[in-house]
Amino acid sequence: WNEHKRDYLPITVTSEFNDVVIVLSPLERKGLIRVKITSKEGIGSFGPLTDGIVVPFSRCAPLARQTAINANRAVQETRDDWKGPTETRRSMIKDLVDQYGEPYRGGEVFESLSRVHRAA
Repeated sequence: WNEHKRDYLPITVTSEFNDVVIVLSPLERKGLIRVKITSKEGIGSFGPLTDGIVVPFSRCAPLARQTAINANRAVQETRDDWKGPTETRRSMIKDLVDQYGEPYRGGEVFESLSRVHRAA
């Protein structure tokens, strides 16, 4: 969010994590927001907001959120070690099972449950 009369300079905050910078600047005409998007080289396109677009303030929040989510996905896809959400979850579940899992003994589990229920 930039309320200054001058444009925001992306070099103002530098970091190895600033792959995409989305700046929202209110225009003097009330109710309109100008969008400025800069990204590092090699980042694919994303949206729904694009660089230079002017949007009504009332529509800005959901569009900015969706653009940030899509920008994050575009950045992740440039990474060599990137895995999609399904693959990431599968890997994490496998790690948990490998670390804490025990062999499945369905019959014994159900039998012990019925014994506990009868004892009560």
